[in-house]
Amino acid sequence: MVLGGAAVLIGVASSSGDKKPAAATSGAPSPSSSPSEVDAGVPHSLTVPKSVGGYRRLTGSVANRLSSTMRKSMGEGSDAGVYSKARIAIYTKNGNSTRPLIFVGMSASDSPAIAEELKSNSPSQEVDSMFVGMGLGDAKDYPAGPLGGDLRCGKGPMSDTTATACAWADSSTAGLLIAPDTGGVAALAATTLSLRNAAEH
Repeated sequence: MVLGGAAVLIGVASSSGDKKPAAATSGAPSPSSSPSEVDAGVPHSLTVPKSVGGYRRLTGSVANRLSSTMRKSMGEGSDAGVYSKARIAIYTKNGNSTRPLIFVGMSASDSPAIAEELKSNSPSQEVDSMFVGMGLGDAKDYPAGPLGGDLRCGKGPMSDTTATACAWADSSTAGLLIAPDTGGVAALAATTLSLRNAAEH
């Protein structure tokens, strides 16, 4: 299950700053969009953008320690080798470290196990497995953009807070963006699409 253990990242990243209670939010859900079928099986790679949608990547020793802790938490036991090459990044907006965006991405070139899973499962199955792994039972489709595959987002209790998550998958990559204490599912979907378009090549 690629990135299925990523729910632990919320607790790790949130502990880096002062926690604030999640604000109650409401709003009409965005219309569901059909998944794109553009993905033609051409291998893609992933890089980590320096910025996306007004967020900037946190760098330095603190970010490095958090990323290392996240990687270890995700890849305990037999999964340690699988997650050793995961791309992990923490993004903040206006220096607000209490509401970070957490990005985790992997590609088929990272390990034979990842390549086999992405080959064996459809993008839809892979995205659903990520949500199941995070304990989120409801998610809906959003536009996956020109790279195809599936992009899905949902919101619910995760770790010790309420979080919004978006995940994408195609034949050679899988990515996840998690935002604690946020109510904007459609907004995170747009940010995820922007990040994916910048990260996947």
